[in-house]
Amino acid sequence: VATKAMVLAKNKGSLLPVSKSAKIQTYGCGDEVHFHAESGSASGTAPHFPTVPCQEDGKTACPYPEDGLKAAGADVKAYRFSEGLSGPHDVNAITVVCLMAKSFNTEGTDRANLDMEAFPFEKFTKVVAWVVAPGPVILDFAPLVDSILISSLPGEMGG
Repeated sequence: VATKAMVLAKNKGSLLPVSKSAKIQTYGCGDEVHFHAESGSASGTAPHFPTVPCQEDGKTACPYPEDGLKAAGADVKAYRFSEGLSGPHDVNAITVVCLMAKSFNTEGTDRANLDMEAFPFEKFTKVVAWVVAPGPVILDFAPLVDSILISSLPGEMGG
């Protein structure tokens, strides 16, 4: 899944790449990922979603991170971000948490800070933090996770 437009910032214990047979639980990796038009320089336009998403050979992108994991054949159980705040649903699964910037820019303004959303990483094991960032961010949670993937979106999709 992570072959284009991503940076692998940390990979303790070679957690990544994940095998297709691994159980994965995701938190906040669906439509909560902020690729929405209310932020960034394209605040007046709707986001682009391909008619046929997740095509092989990168012909079209997957709209959300969990779509990419599922398209790659992974065994994924998807949860809302808030459903992970009390702890893992499956203590044996690899946890992928999609994090967004805490503040968003709008037309004519900058973000108020470089912070990320808070998540209780200390309650989880085998954790991949998938950072979806509109620019520079502070990764103060880095010591609490095994792997960090960073993806930024260009132009209108990223703000």
